[in-house]
Amino acid sequence: MSAARREPLVAVVTPVHDGEEHLRRCMESVLRQSYENWIHLVVDNASRDRTLAIATEIAARDARIRVLPHTAFVGMGENFNRGLAAVPDEAVFVKQLHADDTLFPECLSRMVEAAERYPEAAMVTGRRYAGGELKPDGGPDALGVVSGRVVARAVLLGGVNYLGTPSLPLLRRERMVNWPALFDTRSFPPHHPRSPAFCAGDRDAYLPTLAQGDVVFVPRALIDQRYEGASASTFAQRVGGWRPSHLELLLRHGELFLSRRDQRRGVLEATLRYAVSLCWRVAHGALGDPDFVWYQKLALAHLVARLREAQWRGAAALLAPLSALFARAEVGASPLERPLLPGEGS
Repeated sequence: MSAARREPLVAVVTPVHDGEEHLRRCMESVLRQSYENWIHLVVDNASRDRTLAIATEIAARDARIRVLPHTAFVGMGENFNRGLAAVPDEAVFVKQLHADDTLFPECLSRMVEAAERYPEAAMVTGRRYAGGELKPDGGPDALGVVSGRVVARAVLLGGVNYLGTPSLPLLRRERMVNWPALFDTRSFPPHHPRSPAFCAGDRDAYLPTLAQGDVVFVPRALIDQRYEGASASTFAQRVGGWRPSHLELLLRHGELFLSRRDQRRGVLEATLRYAVSLCWRVAHGALGDPDFVWYQKLALAHLVARLREAQWRGAAALLAPLSALFARAEVGASPLERPLLPGEGS
């Protein structure tokens, strides 16, 4: 990148709720970037702890940091979108960074350099450390472009996980479909009293762009994704959200990227994995967890109806007995009558 011309502006966006445990480390990782032309928008979602105080303290050290406090608590997807909506028009690239993740010092420099080398690509991704483990497995060993449709098929059918986590991709703002409202703000499962976010929300947000834009892959670790403490990931694991969310993702986007034969295979495999995981958890006492029961009761009812509507009768038949089981289960108090679960309000 030539030093004679100004670096393109990168907007780093950190949506956060009650993130005092990790936010300082996250923000300081942005301050340590070798790349200089960035702004950091910290979007506080009505935190009840010291999140806002920490963000304000660190922002006082560098004018490139802007703290956006909100007193009205909103769902995760809506908070993500209002952070993206605050990105100024002059920003060429956008990088979402969760409060419990950090950037390696060369992250923005490497990603912008890759994006500039391949200006037609819609986003840049790379490797990451996730809980201390280098991911993804596979992928090119040299910098290069991967077809967006190849990335999308891997998301839907299994393969190299190029997207990783919302903290990983660098987005070329002008190429993003549905910008700035990338994230679906509807709850999943529908009608849940707590309106939890869609566990596959980041993939759901990026798939429309991948239908018409490619991805640059940088084969080196660029971020450190933590699995410590409470997070949306721990919430999804607690209520068993990953399997039904992946099946919903296939139903939403399968026709865009897959042949009918591949759709059938993907839907049946996802349904079978979901059914097996539910049977295992039920056998190990999960029906005693009211949050798990509430989530699965509503997810199953929704997905069985969706599968029948899409004419995936075999898959619907696999889930129907489990849906009946959870419909009869004693769910106890409504989730609204209990404290917010960790990860529900990030």
